Amino acid sequence: MSSQSEIVPTREIPDEMPVPSRDIFPSDDLLNLYPEIAPILRVEKTIKYFKDADAKAIIKKSIFVRLGTISLILVALVLTLLSWRLSLALLSISFPFWLELSSGVIGLIALFIQLYLFLTDAHQNWLYSRYIAEKTRLWRFQILLDGEFVSKFLQSPASYQAELEKRWIVFKEQFNHGLGGMNEFIEYQPLELMIKPTSYTESKFLAQIKEIYLMLRIDVQSTHFGDQYARLSVVDSLTDSWAKVLLGTSGILAVFEACLLTFQAAGTFDSENFGFKILTAVMAGLSLTFAIVSAAIRVYRSASAIAEDRERYRSKQNHLKRIKDFFKEETDSSKILDLMTETEHACNEELQEFLISLRRSDYFF
Repeated sequence: MSSQSEIVPTREIPDEMPVPSRDIFPSDDLLNLYPEIAPILRVEKTIKYFKDADAKAIIKKSIFVRLGTISLILVALVLTLLSWRLSLALLSISFPFWLELSSGVIGLIALFIQLYLFLTDAHQNWLYSRYIAEKTRLWRFQILLDGEFVSKFLQSPASYQAELEKRWIVFKEQFNHGLGGMNEFIEYQPLELMIKPTSYTESKFLAQIKEIYLMLRIDVQSTHFGDQYARLSVVDSLTDSWAKVLLGTSGILAVFEACLLTFQAAGTFDSENFGFKILTAVMAGLSLTFAIVSAAIRVYRSASAIAEDRERYRSKQNHLKRIKDFFKEETDSSKILDLMTETEHACNEELQEFLISLRRSDYFF
């Protein structure tokens, strides 16, 4: 295997690379520091396969999330209009025809969106594409656990390439099982690695692998988990607080309206007073509106698995930080391999937990 045949040209690397993809697309400058192992770290077939799966996952997630969110907003709008229709009926006020028609059209659009997502299986297709991409990432780094195999690259690049090709074919075969393979991965306990760890025969080679593994695997994953945790913490805090505030306000308005109606029944207020009727009708409408918006926010949180993802990212980041502290100072080859193995187990588990969490999430169906 020649270096030139296996290193991906720079044009294949995305110009604006997100944090979690830095491990898949190491820079030329970084690889130039490790010329002996550069072909191992940037293999064209693996990168192309990941890019295709990752692109599909991004598109399918965008379709599912955006259409699902639009549908949720439209349903909330229809319910809000219904609440005001009922509230204004107390004043013998009805919506104009165009608003009634719009309400029906909006409801049908929301229903068609949900039927489209259900019939196209958009949710499962997104998760499966992400599963393929992340399994490819796992396989790419778990190969480095097989020290005996990777060490062959120094002695016989051709032999290494031939064996790598066989392993690559076997790896891709699992995706011919469709969703069944992903479901098996989700349900399987205990979760095993795809590669059996073996010792490195070249200590100098392992030293380079250790340095690059720290930068491309542990650092990148830890940074990604930290970024996701920080982002989701803001979203989690805002959506949770707004849902609580809106629901609480809805309850206060409902209680206040109930008190007014009780006073009315007791004869304290004139039941024929139009101003009183407007006040109670508006309070009823606002109370129902706030309750509907609060419920919609809760559905959005559930569909996005915000709270679950936030805690998972924090847990995995802390785990990798602990591994990193030991990994940087470790010099014993067997312990280095053990820490690499522990890292891969953590990343394996993170993918499984991600799929379990998101598999249960949906907007309506």
